[in-house]
Amino acid sequence: MFTKSFVITIRIPDSTSLKYKRSIVKSIIGKTQNKFNVSIGEINYLNKLNISSIGFAIISNERKHVLKKEREIISFIELELLGKAEIIEIVNDENKI
Repeated sequence: MFTKSFVITIRIPDSTSLKYKRSIVKSIIGKTQNKFNVSIGEINYLNKLNISSIGFAIISNERKHVLKKEREIISFIELELLGKAEIIEIVNDENKI
């Protein structure tokens, strides 16, 4: 069994309030969770206006499946963020159980 966790840090340059930032983050979390059925949540910078970190966890019996799903999630999020925010960092961790 393989597990993959990664954190995507995004910058939201036009954010002027926590309410706006959270609307962007909640939208990304909801859409990604519905489309890919992964564990996901906002994990850092909760009270910062222009930056957020979103953590993901994927579990599968095949390493290939885990890596493919990660690539698909990152591509999906990049498209969803167009014009609203940008990915500034991706941190990965992969384990075999």
